[in-house]
Amino acid sequence: MNRSDAIVSMIKWSVICLTVGLIIGSAVAFFLWALEHVTETHLQHSWLLYLLPIGGLISGLVYFFLGQNVEAGNALIIEQIREPADGIPWRMAPLVLIGTLITHLFGGSAGREGTAVQMGGSLASTLGNLFRLTCDETRILSMCGLAAGFGAVFGTPFAGAAFAIEIVRSRRMCYLALVPCLVTSWVGHLVSSAWGIQHSNYQIAFGGFAMFSGLFIAKILCATFCFAGASILYTSITHGIRGLCNRVIAIPWLRPAVGGCAVVLLVFALGERDYCGLSVHLDSTPAGTVTIESCFSGEGANRFSWLWKILLTSITVGSGFQGGEVTPLFFVGASLGNSLALALGVPADMMAGLGLVAVFAGASKAPIASTILAVELFHPFGSSGGFGFITCAAFACYTSLACGNAILSEPKSQAPQA
Repeated sequence: MNRSDAIVSMIKWSVICLTVGLIIGSAVAFFLWALEHVTETHLQHSWLLYLLPIGGLISGLVYFFLGQNVEAGNALIIEQIREPADGIPWRMAPLVLIGTLITHLFGGSAGREGTAVQMGGSLASTLGNLFRLTCDETRILSMCGLAAGFGAVFGTPFAGAAFAIEIVRSRRMCYLALVPCLVTSWVGHLVSSAWGIQHSNYQIAFGGFAMFSGLFIAKILCATFCFAGASILYTSITHGIRGLCNRVIAIPWLRPAVGGCAVVLLVFALGERDYCGLSVHLDSTPAGTVTIESCFSGEGANRFSWLWKILLTSITVGSGFQGGEVTPLFFVGASLGNSLALALGVPADMMAGLGLVAVFAGASKAPIASTILAVELFHPFGSSGGFGFITCAAFACYTSLACGNAILSEPKSQAPQA
């Protein structure tokens, strides 16, 4: 490629990345705005939980008649990036948006990242067709959509780019898409922020390498194995429930309705609703509710909060409700870390932060993105202990991944719905 061609290519991709980042950032901002409103509505009208089976029926019918070719979600996007075939249908974006809002309106335990990632991948692929890009260029643009969706929904643009590159697992595509993914993710994040979207702010106080000792390292290692176990448990239960639903319930659109009944019964048995929805703190969240934010304090979680969240999310997602899995995994890791901190005698905020990223790394098979996520979410370099915390986070993420790979077979180790 000569100099003039390189300049033309740079200008072309700059325009494309800015355009895609602007559209996806705005779409994610609208989604987060709508999601907050439906979640607030559910919190104000708790009786909506008992209509979750009806919500599942509606969602199941919508996908059965309109979205059978997009129900694979993230897996479809990744497959089309690796081995392009029919492309990513544009209707994936509105369908997953509607489906996720239904899930959260009625109290299903799910996340939001899968929706943002699917919206990003679908919109980017559609724009690639409009721009008349080549097949390889469209694949790169789809990766940019994944990065922008993840980066905008969390406010973590570097982690968004790393996540898109890591889950595709194609050396050639990763090399070509690195810079476009970074640019598009940053633009998506900035645009989402410009629309007034605010993200959770977690504070971690860590003493740095001065805390390191033989006993401290042993405690971190013990906790890391527990985080790996939680990610394995979640992956196994979700895979098992999905397979059971497919075998036992022959009619696809009935599966979310049955799953909704199971969620309602489990919530009723637990006697508390802390584990419905996103499990993040909102203005109308009742005092004393266990949330991701509360797990960073000493008494912020119950002993088995992580287990109840695993069960509710596995049933919700495994039975066919729409929504992501990453925020529930964050809750699982943070609440388990909180419980382990009390047992091991280490700071709760540090252990909650390690659990948050380690459980995600084990389930998503994306340790690099998880480690970068720890930097962008917790801003540890504002304190003298920053490097020490990141060292622990990287160790926890890679150990969690290694344990998962050693125990789970390949069919069961699929990445979560982002």
